[in-house]
Amino acid sequence: GRRLQNFAHGEVGLVRISAPLSVGDLLFPTLLPELKKTLPQVQFELDLSNEHRDFVKDEISFAIRSNSDLVPDL
Repeated sequence: GRRLQNFAHGEVGLVRISAPLSVGDLLFPTLLPELKKTLPQVQFELDLSNEHRDFVKDEISFAIRSNSDLVPDL
């Protein structure tokens, strides 16, 4: 798959970002405009939800998640 850093070198495409609602409300109002300004050729799609996501099936490029339990295989 493509790496996020490759978009800085002129690649175009869609980056799907998944995050919990609280993170999305806090982080993306300021971060998303900066990303769009820095990478104008990239489209960003946000999936803000506290629900479990299948990152492969949902074609998520980048995910931020929180969990109070330690999961050893992550």
